Amino acid sequence: MLSAVRAAVAVALLVTAAACSSSGDDDQADDSSTPTSSATSTDATPDAHVSVIQTRTKENTRKIALRITNSGAGAFTIDAIHMVWPGMPETTWTPKGSVFAPGQTIDLTFLYGDPDCSGYPTIPQQAPVAQIRFAGEDQPVTEQVDAQGVGWVHRLYRHECEGAALRAVSSIRLAGPWTRTEVNGQPQMRGFVELDRMGSQEPVTVESVFGSILVRMAPAHPAHPVGTLAGNESKLRIPLLFGSTNRCDDHGLSGATQSFLLSIFARHGNAPVQRVIVTPPLHVQSEILDVVHDACKG
Repeated sequence: MLSAVRAAVAVALLVTAAACSSSGDDDQADDSSTPTSSATSTDATPDAHVSVIQTRTKENTRKIALRITNSGAGAFTIDAIHMVWPGMPETTWTPKGSVFAPGQTIDLTFLYGDPDCSGYPTIPQQAPVAQIRFAGEDQPVTEQVDAQGVGWVHRLYRHECEGAALRAVSSIRLAGPWTRTEVNGQPQMRGFVELDRMGSQEPVTVESVFGSILVRMAPAHPAHPVGTLAGNESKLRIPLLFGSTNRCDDHGLSGATQSFLLSIFARHGNAPVQRVIVTPPLHVQSEILDVVHDACKG
C-alpha cells in the first residue's frame, strides 16, 4: 500500500511540475462576456495547434485551458472556444477575443462543469476536440486535441469520477477546534481532519497527509495508515499539526501562492488512493501563517 501512496504523491508533484512550465494563463477571459477582436484574420485558414492543460493556479477547480499555438505565418484572433467530449458534456462556448501573433501560445481557460461518470470506469473512446470560432470566419473550425491534451482530459476525468465515488462514501474536510500549541519547542497549530460517513459501509482509510511548500501538515500521532473510518463507524476525527517546513527565505515566505491547498490521500474499500485537496478556513490560515513566521524567527 505504501507504493500506492507514493504513486499518488508522485502524480500530484508531476501535475504541479507540468503546470509550472505553462505559458501565461488567459485569466482576463474568465469573466469576459463579449469578445472584442483587435486583429482581423488573414486570408489563409488559421493554423492552430491545440492541447489541453490545467495550470497550477487552477488546481482544485473545474477550470482548464485549451493551450493554443499559432503555427502559421499570420496573426489571428479567436472569438470563442468550445471543447466537445462525451465525458464532459456541460462545456459551453466561452467568449475570448484573444489575439495570437505567429508562434504565440496562449492558454484559453473555460469551465468543464459536472462530468458524466455514469459509465465509469470505462472512459469514452471518442477523442476530445476543440471547436474554435476565429474572427472573420462564418463557421467554427474543429481542431483535434493533441495526445498530451487527451491525456490531461482523461486524467481529470478519472480524478473526478474516483473522487465522486469516495465522496459518496465519506466527506473529508479540515475541522476545529483550532488551538495553538508547541511541540518540541516549535510553534504549531492543532486541528483535525474529519470524516463523516455519507453512505455505504465500506471502510475509508487515510493513508497519508501532505502539506505545501510553506506549511507542514502532519498527524499529531504518526501512524500508517493515519486512520481508518471503520464500516460500523459514522465519524472519524484525526488530530493534525500545522507548522513550518523551514522554508524561511524571502521568496518562500512572500512568493508562495498555494500554501493552503493541502492534501489528504485516502481510499474507500479497495479502491485506488485519491488525493483530496483540503483548505483551512480563512481566519485559520492567518493564524497558521503566524505560526510559520514565528517558527522562522526562532
